[in-house]
Amino acid sequence: MAGGQEGVVVVVGAGPGISQAVARKFGRENFKVALLGRREASLAELCDKLKELGITAKGYVADAGDFAALKQAMEQLTEELGSPTVLVYNAAGGMTTMALPKDLDPETLVQDFRVSSAGALAAVQQVLPAFRKAGGGTILLTGGILAIEPLWPIMCSLSAGKAAVRNLGFALYKDLLEENIHVATVTVCGRVEPGSGELDPDHIADIYWELHTEKKEQWRREVYVPKDAGGHIKV
Repeated sequence: MAGGQEGVVVVVGAGPGISQAVARKFGRENFKVALLGRREASLAELCDKLKELGITAKGYVADAGDFAALKQAMEQLTEELGSPTVLVYNAAGGMTTMALPKDLDPETLVQDFRVSSAGALAAVQQVLPAFRKAGGGTILLTGGILAIEPLWPIMCSLSAGKAAVRNLGFALYKDLLEENIHVATVTVCGRVEPGSGELDPDHIADIYWELHTEKKEQWRREVYVPKDAGGHIKV
């Protein structure tokens, strides 16, 4: 396995859904939690909820598309919480970009890409020294069905970014495998809501934990949620 219990999980793109459920899951497994996001007030609220459960959690303000800010946050959290052992990249650019491909400003696409894919690469490169020193680590990327099929052309910027980070994840899986670093994408195919079975955020968080703790000979580069979604995607 890339890792087991106890360590520091870094969540980039922290919010109230999947990322908070993942933070809660790892925190309950004795991990310290570092939440990175754009808004200090939101981070404070998320951290307070984790602390109520007895979880050590700290928030760090950083836009995933601002690589200098990302680097600074990583350095600060390492000093305060310890070296990262798990990276969860949950940030996505283009969530509010609504434009058909024929109308999309290329500069908007570039800015969204900084968050969706380039930010993921920047975050990975920041944790690699600690992972190498520790002899391994885990990198988990939050993906989605739009990476495979752009269901709504008006969300093409988000779709393109998700496709890019999925491809990047596959490349990183091959690139870092021999260094005992497990890279995997969790491809979520549906609306995430509490009480929605396989699409419940706590259920999805369990999958992130499974990926972190599975034995190396069982490592997967991608998991679909729901688990049978891959067989129903028409491309």
